Amino acid sequence: MCRCSLPFPDNGSGSITILTYNVQNIFDAVDNGTEYYEYDPSNGSWNEALYNLRLLNLSEVIKASVKGGPDVVALQEIENLHVAEDLIDRYLKGMGYEDVCVTAKPDSAVQVGIISRIPFDSVTIHDFFTDEYESGRPVLEVKIAVGSENLYLFNNHWKSRLGGAQETEEQRIMSAMVVEGRIRSILLAEPGAKIVVAGDLNESHDEYIRNGGVYRTALCPGADSTGAGVSCLPVSGKIPPDTGTLYEPWFNETEREGSYCYSGSWETVDHCLAGEGLFSGNGLKYLSFSVTALPFIVDGEGLPAAWDKEKGTGYSDHLPLLLTLGTE
Repeated sequence: MCRCSLPFPDNGSGSITILTYNVQNIFDAVDNGTEYYEYDPSNGSWNEALYNLRLLNLSEVIKASVKGGPDVVALQEIENLHVAEDLIDRYLKGMGYEDVCVTAKPDSAVQVGIISRIPFDSVTIHDFFTDEYESGRPVLEVKIAVGSENLYLFNNHWKSRLGGAQETEEQRIMSAMVVEGRIRSILLAEPGAKIVVAGDLNESHDEYIRNGGVYRTALCPGADSTGAGVSCLPVSGKIPPDTGTLYEPWFNETEREGSYCYSGSWETVDHCLAGEGLFSGNGLKYLSFSVTALPFIVDGEGLPAAWDKEKGTGYSDHLPLLLTLGTE
């Protein structure tokens, strides 16, 4: 589900900023029949006032993440297009977010979406189906023109580890295969293409190392570390990354331990992976990566100030990430 816009105004800044953020389940106040129980307005526990508070809080994060707001925002865990449109029409009005696209997977409680100041040149939704699995979390791809170049942005929300990390890994690997296969086809048609893979992948950048190499993972440290590079997304902390490998900023991040904290341990489940084309030295290029730990979205211990429905306070149990690309 999409809506489109006027041409992108060149602000002369020489950079493009991309924010990716798992917003912790933002549902509208309409009974659609697919909501999680605590966000179902039909049982009286969810209403328009709480919904608008969530949108207001989210807009504050977006506005404060970078001066003037980021150019592109990739959102995970929003209910539908209605949520994204209300966000930009009510709370980000006048900031230039005219293009918006959200997946619409039937019977899925939450979706992924992208809002942008830069017009979408094309939008593609990728999903997978097998005899054993049916994905409830499609991958959203947008292509946007930046000058004479194309930027391909993938927004992801992969299968959670609920039920066990190893037990659910195969579904994350299948999502990785979808993205990896699409990247290969893009690069065959457009060598050196500028590619960013963002979102909540529900596994840390060093997941394969953390499990001691006991089982293969959707993210693998280099193309042949698991012996299964074609069925994983190979990541590296090298600049520039090796051919076929995506640059993973978490390998070099020293400011924060992660973007999500589970049972007292930080995890790097949120990602901004940069393709090798962004390190070619020509045109659009990688500049920086940061965890957007704004003072008002963390608690006294520096942990994400998660949304608390009973108190009507908080933002998300994840911290957003900011990727900056140079255009000069």
